[in-house]
Amino acid sequence: IRVLWQSILNLAGNSTKTTHLTGIATNEEKCLSSQSPCIALFMQFMKNFLCLYFGEYELGANLALKRGDRFLKSSKGQFIGYDPFVRASCLYAAARAITKRHDGMKADCVAVARRGKLRALYLSHAEKIRSVVEAWVKGGAFNHIHQLSIMNAEFAALTNKNKGQVAELYKHAIIEATRSGFKHNIALAEERYADFLFDFGGAHEASMHCRSAIQLYKEWGAYRKMESLRKKHKAIVDKYTSSSFIAFMRPSGEYSDDSDSDEDTDESVKKDTKVSGKDLKVDQAWADAS
Repeated sequence: IRVLWQSILNLAGNSTKTTHLTGIATNEEKCLSSQSPCIALFMQFMKNFLCLYFGEYELGANLALKRGDRFLKSSKGQFIGYDPFVRASCLYAAARAITKRHDGMKADCVAVARRGKLRALYLSHAEKIRSVVEAWVKGGAFNHIHQLSIMNAEFAALTNKNKGQVAELYKHAIIEATRSGFKHNIALAEERYADFLFDFGGAHEASMHCRSAIQLYKEWGAYRKMESLRKKHKAIVDKYTSSSFIAFMRPSGEYSDDSDSDEDTDESVKKDTKVSGKDLKVDQAWADAS
């Protein structure tokens, strides 16, 4: 439970770290070196989870390759069914990131070939995982329908040259995620679709989906993720956002557009989550006592 607790602290912004799971709740290095394989594998899974939602796709993809399906086979519980989706999503996203860089490396043939092989490796492993989830859905695992829909869109973004068809798959994924009620996956689908649109010049529509993702991450409680996504696309999102909509998205001045420093970001996150020094002392005391 400490690993899960630290993951929540990272997402909410109550930790200085994003994907590194060392803080008041747990220590990543100790967990990874634990003699209990379940503890080590769960730590790897949660780190992979954070890589996906914080956009550290290549790190997440490499963790997915290293872990394989060992967590899926060795553990039981509600997190198991989420593991294939997290691994495949990181692999697809990393492959797409490589494709972007691949276009700018035409002069370096060796680097292009190396990145091309890595992209193919990520894609082949993601496809194996997608086939597993597809079999689950065919067998009646309805909680995985939206996961499969997101993976279908991610695969199409890498392989289908008909961008209209890819867009429809992302829209379908957003609908399925909304039906599922998993707010963080609705946000992820919105974010990944926005990223696709940014790549192909649909800035206006991309900004709409990016705003939706920001709002959904906020509602989920992932304030640090919300803030990092807002800062990443600040210029283009604000360009297509009316002042009334900005006011709607930021009730009570919960975060401010004129704050670009890390210190200001940390203060806005702390304000959002209403964490006081007393709260943190209680958390630390609980960790020490446990």
